[in-house]
Amino acid sequence: ITERDWSSDVCSSDLFLPPAEIAALELRASGRPLLGSTVVLTTGNQTGGGFGFALLATAPAQPALDLAMMGAPGCSAWVDPASSATVLLSNLGAPGLGMNVALPIPNDTGLLGVHIYGQSAWLDSTANALGVITSNGVRLELGSY
Repeated sequence: ITERDWSSDVCSSDLFLPPAEIAALELRASGRPLLGSTVVLTTGNQTGGGFGFALLATAPAQPALDLAMMGAPGCSAWVDPASSATVLLSNLGAPGLGMNVALPIPNDTGLLGVHIYGQSAWLDSTANALGVITSNGVRLELGSY
């Protein structure tokens, strides 16, 4: 039997408590993408103050691109960068910037069934070698009801 003097283990962070759980970066839509409406895409659970970006695309990445080889293990690219537009995000109170992206959808029946894909990324130099974390992907199908 081995004896251990627990009194010498002052402030051992992993002795009794698991590491702190950090919520993943998240992208969510405010509602259904109906013709003639505006959908708000909100990025949440960003790490600290800073900048990021939202990608809106007309095609998904096929297959999803694993960013581990670029220095971001556990992160994936879910949208096709070749068919995407980028919107700058910030939680620093910079004029014109925020964590929401408003996507107005025209009232045009020719858009019924069109898919819009979205994903957010947050710049965090402490997260990994690439300095970025990515959110889940969202798929919006434009409809009339």
